[in-house]
Amino acid sequence: MIKIGINSHIDFYKKTIHIALKYYAQAGIENDSIHVFIGGCTKESYEKINDVHYHFVTHNSIDFTAMVEIVEKEIESKYWFLIHDTAIVGSKFKELLYNFPSGAEKVAMLPFPAMNIGLYSYKYLLSVKDTILVAKNTDYSHDAIQKFKKFGVNHEDYILFETPPKPATYGPEEWYIKSYENWYGGNSMRRIEYYPNLDIYKSKSNWLRVDEYNIKL
Repeated sequence: MIKIGINSHIDFYKKTIHIALKYYAQAGIENDSIHVFIGGCTKESYEKINDVHYHFVTHNSIDFTAMVEIVEKEIESKYWFLIHDTAIVGSKFKELLYNFPSGAEKVAMLPFPAMNIGLYSYKYLLSVKDTILVAKNTDYSHDAIQKFKKFGVNHEDYILFETPPKPATYGPEEWYIKSYENWYGGNSMRRIEYYPNLDIYKSKSNWLRVDEYNIKL
């Protein structure tokens, strides 16, 4: 059993999630296996809408929001596949998702860090709970968000690659830039990257190291 954990934020989940969900449905992913973790909230709550699970959480841990919430609240699944709300999947996604070595504790999308996107066993996540909670952020100030964003950039996929054991991978080092467009109608320049290992398209606004990162759509 694999559940999908999607990182999002209170400021923009209404613009991103409905787009992503359409593609998960087309790929054969059932709504009940999808959990959306919405960071940056002032009050915790939970809703189930059209069988999709929405967790409104009182921390903004950027790329680690879902991971932090899963280990703190002990939300069970044999495996979690963690991804972002600014990604969509193709028709081959489900078949590729389930094609991983039996018994693997974690499976990276690529042989090198790629935005923490990957498969994690629930048992493994609980075993490294303290390491995960280093990435938890409850300070919503501009400086704090930039600090944790930079932490995520400097330690990209640190649960996959910096924390033992070495992960399995879904395939070779292969990805392409497909276009530069903004699916969400905002003014930010966004780059669309394609990862054939999992048939994933990722809309990205930050692809270079800078002094201040864009955290808007």
